[in-house]
Amino acid sequence: MLGIGRPVTLGIARTMAPPQVWEGPPSRRVNVVITTAWAAAFTAAAISLSLLPAAAPHATTAVIVIKALSYALPALFTAWYPRRVRRAPAR
Repeated sequence: MLGIGRPVTLGIARTMAPPQVWEGPPSRRVNVVITTAWAAAFTAAAISLSLLPAAAPHATTAVIVIKALSYALPALFTAWYPRRVRRAPAR
């Protein structure tokens, strides 16, 4: 939904923060960045997993690692990025 200006994570933010936090442009920007991180991770995983069988057809461990990282890395980013934005000086 990012392509139509509705970051998927905005719905999650609405369940976790009061309206005055998630209604403004800074919150929308944070959610766009986080949604982009998730999309990039899933895209990278899809590409990797589609190419892996040709390179190493029996690489089960690699498949598990790619799948785990495609969730763990954006999850860590999701936890870290809003805190970073809150700590940054106002521009």
